[in-house]
Amino acid sequence: MTINEKHYKAFKWCCDNNIRIYPKLKKGKYILVYEINGVSKTSGKEYDVKYYMDAIWEFYLFLYNKLNNATN
Repeated sequence: MTINEKHYKAFKWCCDNNIRIYPKLKKGKYILVYEINGVSKTSGKEYDVKYYMDAIWEFYLFLYNKLNNATN
């Protein structure tokens, strides 16, 4: 995956709005945890070590598109 300007814009917007995403190791794979204003949630979907960073970038973009449109 190629990280581009959209990903960085989404990451910045999420940081500015107290949203963060981090990986958590679970049985040799990673699940993504997202935290909004201190409340943590996860889908429980598992990612291999090769793909979890791409999934984080895409998840920031997804949250930006979903939540930024809801707040405007």
